[in-house]
Amino acid sequence: MVKTRTTSKLANLHKAWFADMITGKNYSFGRADITLVSITKTLDPMGGVATVSEATSTISGDVQFVTKDDKNLIEMGLAEMGDAKLFVETTVTVNVWKDEIDIDSVRWRVTELFEGPEVDGNTVHKGYILKRKFKT
Repeated sequence: MVKTRTTSKLANLHKAWFADMITGKNYSFGRADITLVSITKTLDPMGGVATVSEATSTISGDVQFVTKDDKNLIEMGLAEMGDAKLFVETTVTVNVWKDEIDIDSVRWRVTELFEGPEVDGNTVHKGYILKRKFKT
């Protein structure tokens, strides 16, 4: 008698996600080089947007998904499941609501700043909440 092993769709999704994480695709943890897109809007005299310019730079940081373990961020209303967290050194400047992060041609808007842990009274890193932008 031959025993067959069935796999569910969920198991296949987890296997694909893990393979992508290991190979460095799709927002792998510990990502070193991240593209920071600074957006500048010029307004006309009536208050409408006349021009939009983008300047890109590369920063070092770590991007992680918000999970159910981030209860404090979810309960405070800073993040939802499916959002991401960006951790950078304190020397890196990221403007909330003005800058975006580009990861593998997917844009994430920087929406919130939350404090990083302190060691000996000094902040080790800054944390930001990222929300995915969808093309409409």
